[in-house]
Amino acid sequence: MLTWKSLLFGLRVTEVFHTQGGTLLLTEVTFADPQGPSPPAVSSTDVDDLYQRGGSVSARRLTKPFKQVVYPVGEIGDPQLKIRDRVVAFKQEVGFGGAVVLTAGSPWWFEILS
Repeated sequence: MLTWKSLLFGLRVTEVFHTQGGTLLLTEVTFADPQGPSPPAVSSTDVDDLYQRGGSVSARRLTKPFKQVVYPVGEIGDPQLKIRDRVVAFKQEVGFGGAVVLTAGSPWWFEILS
């Protein structure tokens, strides 16, 4: 799960990714107003437009594939990745002005066995 703050709209964004067949699958995305009510649900067909228009919304049951996702690290966005019980704060790891690149690929045989 990746969280960050939208610089344009001030919304808290939560993106949920899963891996499948060497790709990252975006399965959920939520744009939430920290002081507002729970965001209303929208259809998966509206997801591409969500990132451009703002507004508090949530979409589930997505299957949007990516080979690579790039997150630039700014002063306000505060992107953080949570994997199981571990949280990685991107700004702490790469610093202001850096970027984190999430890449998916097929596992090596020894990774499957371990």
